[in-house]
Amino acid sequence: LASHEPGLRADQNSCLPHLDAFVTLTEADAAAYRAAVPEAAERVHAVPPGSPDLGLTPSSRTSRTIVAAGRLVPGKRYDRLVDAFAKLLPEHPGWTLRLYGRGPEHAALRRRIDRLGLYDQVLLMGAVAPMEPEWAKAAIAAVSSDIEPYGHGILEAMRAGVPVVATDAPHGPAQLVADGVTGLLVPLAGGTDAFAAALGRLMDDQETRDRFGRTARVHAAAHSTGAA
Repeated sequence: LASHEPGLRADQNSCLPHLDAFVTLTEADAAAYRAAVPEAAERVHAVPPGSPDLGLTPSSRTSRTIVAAGRLVPGKRYDRLVDAFAKLLPEHPGWTLRLYGRGPEHAALRRRIDRLGLYDQVLLMGAVAPMEPEWAKAAIAAVSSDIEPYGHGILEAMRAGVPVVATDAPHGPAQLVADGVTGLLVPLAGGTDAFAAALGRLMDDQETRDRFGRTARVHAAAHSTGAA
């Protein structure tokens, strides 16, 4: 809600009392709408999207590969992810970062990767569908966004048994990632250093990756389109 332009937000909120129902993707977003338009609170419902279980073999989490996926746009903050990875690489020389997706930030990311000398370690993979087999190749999933309304990629990664390191961005990651249980949530205020520290913790600890990944897979099953 807060990310909408003021005019759009006002128009949308004025319509809510006249609707039979208004659906959001997360409970946190629903709470924001209920607070903004209390007279329509009972009409606002959170219905997170489901995700099909394709029956793929889950990740072994041993690949030393970090995967991120989404549109290459400023809000996804892949610059933060690349910079965090660059900080970690001297002590983790066998690791690689794969970025899946396309978008207007591709050229800027390419320049950043080349400037940091990471052309062999950070790979721009383009758009791939379906993504599930690619998540299964990951040891860690990374979400570096400033805003993440839901985070379908988070759910796909968890279903593949991959632990997630995500910024605690509004509103999606905290609705899916149980901090210290299925992955790590990083406060946005911590910036690149905090994100690097969280990634480094999992890069250094196979046992924790395995524990988080196994639990993530169980949690993701509750969001399967066949779960109901």
